[in-house]
Amino acid sequence: MEKPIKGVIFDLDGLLLGTETIATTTTQKMLDLHCSTKQKFLMSTKLKMLGKTMRDAVAIVLETHPVNLGLEEYLEEFNQRLYEVFPTCSEMPGAIRLVRHLHEAGIPIAVATGSSSKALFTKVEHREWFKTCFGDKWVSGDHVQKSKPDPEGFLIAASKIGIKPENCLVFEDSPSGVQAAINGGMKVIQVNDIQQIIENSPKSDSLLNSLEEFVPEKWGLPPYETNK
Repeated sequence: MEKPIKGVIFDLDGLLLGTETIATTTTQKMLDLHCSTKQKFLMSTKLKMLGKTMRDAVAIVLETHPVNLGLEEYLEEFNQRLYEVFPTCSEMPGAIRLVRHLHEAGIPIAVATGSSSKALFTKVEHREWFKTCFGDKWVSGDHVQKSKPDPEGFLIAASKIGIKPENCLVFEDSPSGVQAAINGGMKVIQVNDIQQIIENSPKSDSLLNSLEEFVPEKWGLPPYETNK
């Protein structure tokens, strides 16, 4: 018998907020500035980085490209560039509607992200819907010892909302995030329209192109009100 869904956990970057394009553009800028030969930031490298903490993701860049900076130097400049533009990123289609709907319906919800707490605050401090709906129910990369695909972040998030892992539904966009949810014994929906990412992902319980496609009642959750 299927375990009922009693709580929902969201990834942040590329799932609720459209930050992945910003990160990709900034990474290419860093390669242009700090590599002695012309380098292209490839999708294959991005695939390895998705869902990782910032430090782990940058380490992958430095392993893959001949960057003339050490890890700490790269992180400092990269973060500075990102923090300047993170507040301008848009919400992903359907994100605000779904988060508000679940919050107003009394469904416990949380965020589990590989971003640092500082990066998270930079992205969401001006977004009232985020603060109202999630409050302090979030887990950042600073709170975990191991990044995705380890399930630590999702398990901490589940404990924050008081829901057993088997009763949690996770929304993720990255292969490592999908695997982390599976490793944590949770149901997981992958939301991504990039075929190469989908092809390199573990098998999720469902696949959507956008959060707008999610039908809550199919998962035993309250349906959207038709007048909203």
